[in-house]
Amino acid sequence: MRKRIFKNKKTPLLFAILSTVALSIIIFLVLPGLLLTNPKSEETQTIVFENTISYGLRDSNGQIVDVGTQINQSGSSSFSGDLEIIQDMEGQYLYYLNILKDLHEIPYEVNGEEVTSANIFSLTNKQKINIDLSIDNISEGNELMILLFKYPKSNDSMTLERSLEYSVMGLRFNLTNNSTYPQSIKFLNDNDTNDYNARISMVNVQSSNEAILELEKRSNDSVELLLGQTSNENSRHSILPFINGSLIEKNELPPNTVYEISDNKLYRIPIKIPVTKKENSIFQLVDVLSPYQMDDGIYSITEIDFSNPVLIKNSK
Repeated sequence: MRKRIFKNKKTPLLFAILSTVALSIIIFLVLPGLLLTNPKSEETQTIVFENTISYGLRDSNGQIVDVGTQINQSGSSSFSGDLEIIQDMEGQYLYYLNILKDLHEIPYEVNGEEVTSANIFSLTNKQKINIDLSIDNISEGNELMILLFKYPKSNDSMTLERSLEYSVMGLRFNLTNNSTYPQSIKFLNDNDTNDYNARISMVNVQSSNEAILELEKRSNDSVELLLGQTSNENSRHSILPFINGSLIEKNELPPNTVYEISDNKLYRIPIKIPVTKKENSIFQLVDVLSPYQMDDGIYSITEIDFSNPVLIKNSK
């Protein structure tokens, strides 16, 4: 089993609340998935790692919008404000911003320009960016989610041991205690009894369920998603596949499916790695915990989880 030590710097007071949300996603949600890389191994490896990212959403009045609350003003069907991101760490990283409503991509504006999928930008050492956001056609009860994918600028830097550098951060809004699941939602029960201390991981079936980080396009390896329970409160999951931060709408993991998982049980879901023309694309799964279930306020269930990323390499 691998042991990891994390060191995090203090974040600015303005973003203390939402930064805590972000860092808890990075540290506490990713770690169990990484422990799955070799569940039977007794190897001990200590990694000192620093991953400090601060981010938060403010409305047009400059007020922080708490996760779990209504993102738009009363009586309005739109939102305008800014997303501030501070990379308080060394290194060059690519960021993919995407916005989903009811688990589907929607158009939005970034600095006055319309975006229909993932918006890409880069940050380097100790850099900060403010992004003007405008979102239309939103209402109370929508599952509105702002996702931020973070990958190293150089694919050569990607290793499984340092995969905490490849994180997905999310802010979820608008659901209330009156929200209900859409009628189109299908609920599935867990299909395995393996007792893994894990949450979400893509594994190579032919390699003793080891987590994968790279895959050739023409590889015949079978890939499975292992999906375990996060807690008694978060036993329902919607799985969304992304490639380079863009949602893959047509796939074998439809967003209207919710997986229900019991204690010490696990889903095994066959995964089809997408075909892409772009060289060295990154495929990653995002787990929305307790979809369509959220109470008003900062104590809402607003978390997301994410799998190990898979670098789809061009076959030679």
